[in-house]
Amino acid sequence: LQFENKFSDATQSNNFFPAVAPNSGKTRMAGLLAKRTIDRQDVQQLIVAVPNTTVQDQWPEDVEEYGLVLSKKMDGKKLARRGNLSKDIHGVVLTYAMIESNKEILRKIVHDVPTGIILDEPHHLGTSKAWGDASREAFEYGKFYLLLSGTPFRPDENQIPFSDYSNGELELDFQYTLADAIRDGISRPVEFMCTNGDVSWESDGHRFDVNFNNDLSKKDSAKRRRYALDYGKPFVKRMLQKAYDQLTEIKSHHQQPNAKMLVIGMDKNHCDRLSIIIEESLGFKPVVAPEGINNARQLIDDFKTSSEPIIIACNMISEGVNIKSARVLVYATNIVSPLSFEQIVGRICRKENTDQTGPGLVFMADDPELREMAKRIEEMTKHGLKQLEDRSSQEGP
Repeated sequence: LQFENKFSDATQSNNFFPAVAPNSGKTRMAGLLAKRTIDRQDVQQLIVAVPNTTVQDQWPEDVEEYGLVLSKKMDGKKLARRGNLSKDIHGVVLTYAMIESNKEILRKIVHDVPTGIILDEPHHLGTSKAWGDASREAFEYGKFYLLLSGTPFRPDENQIPFSDYSNGELELDFQYTLADAIRDGISRPVEFMCTNGDVSWESDGHRFDVNFNNDLSKKDSAKRRRYALDYGKPFVKRMLQKAYDQLTEIKSHHQQPNAKMLVIGMDKNHCDRLSIIIEESLGFKPVVAPEGINNARQLIDDFKTSSEPIIIACNMISEGVNIKSARVLVYATNIVSPLSFEQIVGRICRKENTDQTGPGLVFMADDPELREMAKRIEEMTKHGLKQLEDRSSQEGP
């Protein structure tokens, strides 16, 4: 693959920031690059920084086959007590929150021993943000910096540490887009299924009876989106039923009997209410794993290999969460951030193997802001499919 060659070229650089589409192997290539730098003795140790414990848990497993031994158990107390990383391992995986709490000791460790720094999903950092400030301080003396992201932008104007900007715009060393991944058979194309319908609510003494064709103010548009997805409304029930019907179709006729459906809710209470709708409509209780319950991550891990068809979550299934059998997504949250939207939709772009075909399906309200965010992904999908078609016609039967 083209981007693998780019990663190889990066061994000659001390700062490399590629933007790589979901499921394209950026962690694998980062592991190979890191191992080369250690074998050449460019660095003696590695620190991998990640946004959350889910990604932290996955990193050591993902790079183990390349001979890298990373620890995810080096907490602040151990760092303070030891004053260095263990010589029995190649490095550690720390969350950005841990880095903020231990920036002084990490700064000393990186200063004293040649260290390679890998920042995973660094859009979480910004120069005026606590995590970004802490990372700059802790890793100032790093020997090389590798930044990895599929969504390399921030929703504000804060700059990502250890990256280059020109006229306020982030300069990437390389991009491997969703269109490229679709062309190469690595990622699934995405199709958006927009649901319209009547939505009613009362506000400030006024009653609203609208659908998603009505032009509303930004404030009322947000309320329409919120009330459409509310429990007890026929709108969300209909959207869930359509999504499950498609899941059943995929499991029955598209040779993927283990296909799964992800439902993204607004908060814990909303997830619980969506679970009631599914249980009443479909006759079974889905897995519910919202942020704020102690075993949410374990429920998600168990769901990956279980026969359960549906999981409902909020703030738990986005970047770093790989459920490769997921084919259907119900976007039942009122989040309209492009960054969050692309990360969530990215969960159904994955394949279990390159032989699998068929799109990932997103069910969402026919909301103008959601449609606008979907347009960018649709354009990449069309471009990737066109390239794939052109390649197939050139190769012939």
